[in-house]
Formats: sequence, C-alpha cells, structure tokens
Amino acid sequence: MNFPFPRKRSGTGKRNTIGTEKERFLETKTALHEDLYALARGLVKSVKEDIDAGKKVDPGRLYATTNILGKLNLAKNYEDDIRDDEAEQNRKPKGLSEESANLIKDLLMGKVSA
Repeated sequence: MNFPFPRKRSGTGKRNTIGTEKERFLETKTALHEDLYALARGLVKSVKEDIDAGKKVDPGRLYATTNILGKLNLAKNYEDDIRDDEAEQNRKPKGLSEESANLIKDLLMGKVSA
C-alpha cells in the first residue's frame, strides 16, 4: 500500500537497553510497602551475613529492621484502603436508579408529561 506522504518512524528502531518507557514509568510507581519490603529484606540479609561472619551487628541496623518490619503491614493496609476507596469512587452504578426507573414508568403510564 502506497501512502501519499512518508510515514513517520517512531524512534530509531534500536531497542532501548534500559527498558521501555512504560517499564521505567512503572518502576517509579512502586508502592511504599514494596519499597519497605525491599529495604527490610536487604537489612535482614546484611545482618545475617554479619552474624554468620561473627561480626558485631550495629544496634541501629537491628532497630531499623524491626521498626520497618513493624510498619510494613500498616503501610500495606493503608495503601489497600486508599486503593479500595478510589475504586469505589470511580465505580459507576450499573443499570437505572430506582428514581430513574420510576420516572420512566410514570412517563410511559402517562402520569407525568415530558
């Protein structure tokens, strides 16, 4: 099929090694509980490595780990509540409301004039 005008090419045709634009966007939209989980996991791993190596574990890292783990569930529940509230607000009612149904019924029965 011949076009009367040249087709525009999107990009250079080379695959981006960093990732697609969508992937990079989604990485910035991670939830707080996912970030806290990754941080806590890293802290637990480093504490375990220090214990296995016989090194003294910094009390600040232990405190931070327990503090983050304690707040992880709170953050997850909060984000779930916000997501549920937004979904409830965005949900459109299906079908007619009772008021609309009664109005249509009255119009068809001739009780109300349009």
